[in-house]
Amino acid sequence: MIRNNLGVIKRKVVAYFKYRNNKLIFFHFPSSKDSNVLRLDNDITFHTINSNTEYESLCKKFSIPINKNYKRRFESNAVFAVLVNKVDYVSYGWLVTNLIGFPIDEINVAINIPTDTYVLFDFFTNTTYRNRKYYQLLLNNIINSLKLFELVIYVLVDNLPSEKAITKSGFESIGISKFNSIDFVRFLNERNVKIEHSKIKSRI
Repeated sequence: MIRNNLGVIKRKVVAYFKYRNNKLIFFHFPSSKDSNVLRLDNDITFHTINSNTEYESLCKKFSIPINKNYKRRFESNAVFAVLVNKVDYVSYGWLVTNLIGFPIDEINVAINIPTDTYVLFDFFTNTTYRNRKYYQLLLNNIINSLKLFELVIYVLVDNLPSEKAITKSGFESIGISKFNSIDFVRFLNERNVKIEHSKIKSRI
């Protein structure tokens, strides 16, 4: 029992010193907002995946790095969104709805996500295809596939290329939150996004 408690304390201390200087910018795309439609290149296709089997098959076919938590994510209502060409992955990310205790580890905060809202997270663009607006294209396809939902995304304040792609996709900046800060929850609530701070933290 004592050993377990010490382990928890140690993890919290390590997280504090690792992330205490982190600041995240939060963005919102309202369900009522019209979106632009960007055309896919001829050899680019957009996919959304919500099962282990589909994910494993797609990762194998397009050499996508497999996320170690993918099974837990799909069990938690998460969706994998990806752009691929004929032979390779281009850009991907995750989105989740209807979840108690979604962890925003960068600032050590957890939130409850309602059924009318998706939170977008863990995006990555293949280094071969960076600086060609594919991240923006991926976000645009996600926005247009979820027109009836409130969308929330966040990024570290020093990640300027991602911030640029997010704003060009139509997301609106709502503010910055630092370690252990939940100001963004109030900002979102003021925009009628019913996210709540959570004392529970899920593992996804």
